[in-house]
Amino acid sequence: MLSFFSIRSSINDQDTVQELLSPLKRLKATTTTTTESTESKTENTKKDDTKPTYIVKVYDSAEEILLNTMVEFVGIFYDHPVIKADDMQTAYVKQTTKSFFQFRSIFRSQIDEDKLPRVKTLHCIQYKKLSHLNPLLHYQPTIDSNQIHHARQMLLSIFESIFPNDALLCEYLLLHLISRTYIRQPSAAYGKLSLNLSHLSSEQFQALEQILQTILPLYSNISINVNTLNTTQLMPNKNVAQDEDNQAQLKRTPLQLPFHSHLLIDETQMECGQLTTLGLNNIKLLQDLLRQQTLKYEFHVYQLDYECDIRCLIISSTKSILPSDVYIRYENQQQPVQEITFPSLTNEQLDQIRRYLTYVGQQIELDQTVTNLSSDINTHIQEDFVNMRKQKLLTSLDDFHLLLVLAR
Repeated sequence: MLSFFSIRSSINDQDTVQELLSPLKRLKATTTTTTESTESKTENTKKDDTKPTYIVKVYDSAEEILLNTMVEFVGIFYDHPVIKADDMQTAYVKQTTKSFFQFRSIFRSQIDEDKLPRVKTLHCIQYKKLSHLNPLLHYQPTIDSNQIHHARQMLLSIFESIFPNDALLCEYLLLHLISRTYIRQPSAAYGKLSLNLSHLSSEQFQALEQILQTILPLYSNISINVNTLNTTQLMPNKNVAQDEDNQAQLKRTPLQLPFHSHLLIDETQMECGQLTTLGLNNIKLLQDLLRQQTLKYEFHVYQLDYECDIRCLIISSTKSILPSDVYIRYENQQQPVQEITFPSLTNEQLDQIRRYLTYVGQQIELDQTVTNLSSDINTHIQEDFVNMRKQKLLTSLDDFHLLLVLAR
């Protein structure tokens, strides 16, 4: 996901652009990136077809910009019509009296530019990769321990209003929101904490979705059932055989999200039925996302796996058909929750919660690595693992890794 934050006024003359770029002629264009503008924090991926496409030209940079990387560009914006080279070449071959340069000038003067397709191009002067999209941390990059404690308590109070009498669920939900993938191995990703909640009332589901949209800068949701799995292509794909009118661009899906995004998977409408080949492929795609934090992309004749870091929250009627690190069935000893009243919080307190979630998540990503552990701590961890296996408190190594993630 490439985002534009600083775009100067449009330039309508190609020669003017060349004059402005003349001091940069020593630079060689190395990267041409196709991207989409970000219209809001909670971008609805179902409306991608209506969004404009931009070409970002980056000069003299050996740094690689991968898919879904958040980047801030500063450059010269140019919106211009495009004449297809094939059309000009065909018209030139039909005449023999003029040189190509004379013919090009006449050809351009005879064309109605309003009827030509337009390309929005940004000639990048400077760019930087972004680790988050929370503007609040730009003004207050650090948070002290008292603010962290206060924000944590406020967030837990909000969750407890949605899930009364279940403090453990609220704690797991909080840990889920601040989780980050910090170690990757060929078939596993450690640090993630996917969460599956079941047996929620419709009021609880709606309240949870509302609060997540309010406090998270990158939030998306997807609803799955047998019909959507069998009819919707969830794998991002690109048909390289199509080159007419930029149809060969990568087609986004609801699963193609920036790093550190939050994805709510609504499985409450799942029913019995038979999955087609597309449905089975979609299930496999979601399983790889939840287990390995990788997403497969299809490029017509081959497929590639790209790393991602998406916090997945699954809401289901019963235990989900998808894998998760933690499954919690909500049980309320009293009557089902039908009316929810949130604690009274000011805008400043909500901003404090937003800063807290982003800041703590960043600290986990930066600080929590295995190499930071001393030899004594590693020895104690190994001894605890052996003792817990002897007492049959653990059934697999993944269970122990989950305990380490929670401890961090």
